[in-house]
Amino acid sequence: QAASTLALERGTTPPGVFSDLRAFDGSVPLVAMTAYNLAFRAGDARFASMLVDSGLSGTILPDLQLDE
Repeated sequence: QAASTLALERGTTPPGVFSDLRAFDGSVPLVAMTAYNLAFRAGDARFASMLVDSGLSGTILPDLQLDE
């Protein structure tokens, strides 16, 4: 909770994180782990596009049920 509060206080937003990830030049695949509400609010297709455009290889949505 402390990390979440600090991130919000510093102005962290999903679009800002995606922008930072686009600038990352690493040699390993990256996977994001986040709550499903971010994907839901953006829309599943738009969220998936943002992931791909940011260079991510996948995502973990631990609170999304398997049948969804």
